[in-house]
Amino acid sequence: MNDILTTSAMKILGVCVLGAALLTACGSDESPSSDAPETEVETAEESDTGETEVTAETTTTTTTAPSSTTQPPTTTTEAPPASPCDGSTLALTGQFGEADSLYLFDLESAALVDVLPNGPSEPRAPVWSSGCDAIFFVSPGPDDSSLVNRVDLDSQAVTFLFQHELPIQHLVVDDDAEVFEFSSIDSGEFASADDVTYLTRYTAESGDSETYFEVGPRESWVRPLDLAATPSGTWLLHDSLTFSGIEIIDGDLETSAVELGELPLSPFGRDCCEISPDGQRLAIEAALGGSGDTGSANALAMVDLESGEAQVVTKDGENPYFYGAIESPTWSSDSSQVIFIHSSKIWDYGPDCDAPCVFLEGSIGLWLAADGNTEASLIASFDMASQYFQGEAAWMPNS
Repeated sequence: MNDILTTSAMKILGVCVLGAALLTACGSDESPSSDAPETEVETAEESDTGETEVTAETTTTTTTAPSSTTQPPTTTTEAPPASPCDGSTLALTGQFGEADSLYLFDLESAALVDVLPNGPSEPRAPVWSSGCDAIFFVSPGPDDSSLVNRVDLDSQAVTFLFQHELPIQHLVVDDDAEVFEFSSIDSGEFASADDVTYLTRYTAESGDSETYFEVGPRESWVRPLDLAATPSGTWLLHDSLTFSGIEIIDGDLETSAVELGELPLSPFGRDCCEISPDGQRLAIEAALGGSGDTGSANALAMVDLESGEAQVVTKDGENPYFYGAIESPTWSSDSSQVIFIHSSKIWDYGPDCDAPCVFLEGSIGLWLAADGNTEASLIASFDMASQYFQGEAAWMPNS
């Protein structure tokens, strides 16, 4: 992987900006909610509390750079061979292949494997196990609840772990303590109602859940952005009320502000940012203004949390900005590189602004940014099957 790092990653800056969502007369790009299909899964043994017990795993990122391919491979559903935690693979959720599923993308061979060919559908929030032999993920449950699951990568067997009554946004897993921490949102009855963000800890050994912190109520567009495991504990990233920066709630539940200055956060961005594993930097989408056929001009910024200094990463070409949505930056284990998703959409707006717009086509790109470089490099490109695409990425740890 070091050879790949030399040839591919040296072109890129270690700071990435997660792009603003395309907002037009068409409305939001969010997918309408749908119930997950019933799926046969292995169920963990239930505890006395009615919740289910599970062996938890840990989230880390890795130091590997990808190969430079720009064509999507043929998707397979064969179980991938077991591999150590060497940073060679991405876990991807979203419709990167035929289904909205959980995929493994090999950064060296560009192989794409669907590891949930039999469901559950619409998996989100992927988290690698500490041994890289399994992935934890969240899927939709009944009545807006969330189901936390584990898929074994050798057998592709899915084990249901526990259910939470609210929609889970972000997930952190601790192997040693067998503890899950997650952020969830309790939305009001109306679109304009205030939302409350909760931080909850689930302990597998006892089956107990404890909600230990809440943010809000706040307007529904002021939302949690990331939940990150750092050397000083679990940190929650949250929108600020002014959209000029973000708030960090640290492991001691102290709140601090990170102002972005001339790099404003998109007020409607989703999964826009991530804290580095060493807890020193933030990869975040920055909205640079202006717009094109596929959305506003964005870049990826890496912000030093101590000094507030930011580096900006764009791309090569006559127009260096990312137009459209940038989502889910994921760090390498040594906090030197970031891989992020950039999706762009082309619309037919009709003869005038009042006419309904029609989604024509779109593309999904995986991009790499590395320290000391001002341009990101394209790893792979995929056709977008639906205007409602939402994707997340998690880089395999390198231990």
